[in-house]
Amino acid sequence: MSLKIKNITLNNKLIIYTVGLLIITGMIIGIAGFRFTKDALDRKGEIILENGVKSAMLYINEQYSLYEKGDIPIDVVQESIKESLLGKMKADGTRIINNPIDLGEYGYFIIYDSKGNEVMHPFLEGENVWDVIDQNRRLNEPFYLVQDKIQKAKKGGGFTHYTWDVPFENRSARKVVYSEYFEPWDWIVTAGTYMEDFNAEAMRIIQLTLFVLLIVMLVGFILTKNYISSVAIPLMGIEKAMKSLSDGKYEYLEPIRRKDEVGMLVKGYNQMLGAIEAKDKKLEYFAYFDELSGLSNRHETRQRINNKIHNGVCAYLILMDIKDFKTINSVYGSNYGDEIIKILGETVTTLASDRLRFSRLSGNEFAIWIETCSETEVKTRLNQIINEIKNQLNISGYPHHLSFHMGGCKTHESIDDYDRLYKKAAVALQFAKEHDNFEYVSYEDSMLTTIERASILLKHAEIDLKAGRFSLYYQGQVDITSKKVLGVEALARWFSEELGFISPGEFIPVLNKTQLMIDFSEFVIHKALEDYPKLEKKYGQGITLAINICPTLFYQESFVEFIVSALKTYSVHPEKLILEITEDLFITDVELVNSKIQQLRTLGIKISLDDFGTGFSSLNYLRSFPLDEVKIDRMFIKEIHKNDRDLSMLKSIVDLAQTLDYLVVAEGIEYLEQIQCLQEVNCRVAQGFFYYKPEPLEAY
Repeated sequence: MSLKIKNITLNNKLIIYTVGLLIITGMIIGIAGFRFTKDALDRKGEIILENGVKSAMLYINEQYSLYEKGDIPIDVVQESIKESLLGKMKADGTRIINNPIDLGEYGYFIIYDSKGNEVMHPFLEGENVWDVIDQNRRLNEPFYLVQDKIQKAKKGGGFTHYTWDVPFENRSARKVVYSEYFEPWDWIVTAGTYMEDFNAEAMRIIQLTLFVLLIVMLVGFILTKNYISSVAIPLMGIEKAMKSLSDGKYEYLEPIRRKDEVGMLVKGYNQMLGAIEAKDKKLEYFAYFDELSGLSNRHETRQRINNKIHNGVCAYLILMDIKDFKTINSVYGSNYGDEIIKILGETVTTLASDRLRFSRLSGNEFAIWIETCSETEVKTRLNQIINEIKNQLNISGYPHHLSFHMGGCKTHESIDDYDRLYKKAAVALQFAKEHDNFEYVSYEDSMLTTIERASILLKHAEIDLKAGRFSLYYQGQVDITSKKVLGVEALARWFSEELGFISPGEFIPVLNKTQLMIDFSEFVIHKALEDYPKLEKKYGQGITLAINICPTLFYQESFVEFIVSALKTYSVHPEKLILEITEDLFITDVELVNSKIQQLRTLGIKISLDDFGTGFSSLNYLRSFPLDEVKIDRMFIKEIHKNDRDLSMLKSIVDLAQTLDYLVVAEGIEYLEQIQCLQEVNCRVAQGFFYYKPEPLEAY
């Protein structure tokens, strides 16, 4: 069987594939159209039910208002409502179904009380249906549909889906019911119907769609078959020629007269054969050298250094890259960056010798091989190389100031190949980058430990963030005069099952270097706002909730919309929220920061400048940006009860902030003497262990 399939000609294969593709496409379009139409009709039906209940609630409220005035007895008002929503009571105790709204063939309004009694029903009025369950026999556990309606109605309204017998038919079908609660009479007002009443049109639409697709497929098949046959035969000839080429035989094809793509393909194949021979030597060059810089590439470097290591040569492998080279390309253009690479390659080529070799391993990463056992000599040679590169760039008209990160490792008996040597040099280079060091950095085992630790933290942080293993602690902010808690600050904590407790001072810097910081920050905001009602119950109405905002999230284009959406989701008033920002937020785009702060404050959200005094521009930020609060860093507070100079500085800061109408919060308060000093300088809000330690919400 498989042999027969292999022997099918290209012409027949293309026809089979085309027919198969048409069939699959038709099926996908048909199924997708059916699902889209059915879902749209189902949603339309749910909207009808929801609007029907809301209209009924408006009518019930109107009738209830008449009853409250005392003009009409309650039983008369309620019977009038039942007749309007369902129909009049017949002599046998049932009601005529006469819906004021089209709820489908078998749709109607029902009213229960919260104990499951039928207040209004076409057939069961007066009966208790509390324990009625879903008719779907495949459910593992019974689904109490009336209880679900009551529960969702009391929570503000919702939909209940279940299976129920279709009237006058020996089958069951899915029903959907929308419920809301009318508290004055303890009524659960519902409207429901069978879902097929709404989505029956979907099947007719899919039948029409399939019919049209069938016609299109038949026409497409006829046209495609004729065209494929005219193309397949020449292609089969090319296939045979390509097989000969794979065997190393360069056989030219006879030109054909066709002027279309097939003819051009044959002509192009012949031209390709001529070009392959010319490219062979160039390909061999590219296998070992970088085209742009002219330096050895990664492949050649690995082979050469492996040979040196196996021969026991004492040397250093130094990796070097240009700081912010991507930024240079973005600002000045890729051609500018390419010219820098070319000049760099030409320069170091003139410096190369048997004991000093250069390579370009990737975009802006270069390798330098120096055969010496002296690290002092290595540093001297590197300084000479860097100076010569900068000098040649200036001479060539590229005076851009370049800085280089450099990290390397010395050959050692424990290093038996290039890859191990490169890994250690790469660790040293990464260490130099992370510490923004422009001097040569030599590999140490502790560097690898540090980088591996960060990698492990990042890996577990991503897993634990998705699994919800991060938590929030809260620390109170107290009015030192009244002892009243004015607000709380949300503080993230992480306890990993594998790593144990991880300090925020360790995991937050790791997250800050990745996009994971955005997910983490959004988690903190959602969780804190979700906890707000419980915090408010503990401390009373009006407490504020302070949340630290990282620059990465703040600079997101949708940040303001995200905050507004989160506040609405958890029904927290904007004036209760304080967003704490730090000085590093202002470094990148002052105008953008100012604009977003203005937007947030217009909404009523307060902005606090956290860690005030740890940077160099804090006073300027107080003057230049619209703020509501200043949090004085604990380093200013630590010695105020021991050092008059620190106390005087604190008083100056408090006076300045209060002049600008900013609330001042002192962090890190641990001693009564510090409280007394705060009172002396008229700083009335404090946060620290003296009052509260950061604790989980449950601890409160």
